[in-house]
Amino acid sequence: MLTSKKKTYFTSLIFLAGMILLLFVSGTFLIDQIRADSEKIKNWKIALNRLDDQKNQINRIRENYYEKEDDMEAIEGLFLDPEKTVDFIIEIENISEKAMVELEKKALEQNIAVKNDKNEPSVFNYQLTAKGKFNNIMHFLTYLENMNYSVIINNLKIKALSGSGKNYLYSNANDEIEMSINLGVYILEKTRK
Repeated sequence: MLTSKKKTYFTSLIFLAGMILLLFVSGTFLIDQIRADSEKIKNWKIALNRLDDQKNQINRIRENYYEKEDDMEAIEGLFLDPEKTVDFIIEIENISEKAMVELEKKALEQNIAVKNDKNEPSVFNYQLTAKGKFNNIMHFLTYLENMNYSVIINNLKIKALSGSGKNYLYSNANDEIEMSINLGVYILEKTRK
């Protein structure tokens, strides 16, 4: 009987040792699998964080682009569309009427300036001659500088047409003067869409 009990114990012990060994091997395998899966999850989380950062960066760039696009539209509004030069002439005439001066205008033969630098915009050149009272001419000049278009005054000459005596330094505001201006208006170059 003892042998049969010993056999049962021995079989139970071997079975128990086999179970423990099986649990150890399967536990080790499961732990390794859990570690590998957790490493994959960690890498996926890092990749998702990077994608989220890239998405946020793209959104910031998109917002900046739309802000800059609005700014560019405002800046482009300061440039004269080469197909709408009549609008500029009409505005100059309105300014002369507002300032109560006589105005003669003509486009210069070298109308589009040669660019020295690729970043320098092109201009249409005009010569304006305004006649009137000193105060009115100064108002005209102020209106001209504050008009809707971006202009550059290349040359400005003022001469008295009437005055009290030979010394025009002390002429009064009612004296007639003539102002000649070589003016450039920046034109819009259609490179963007």
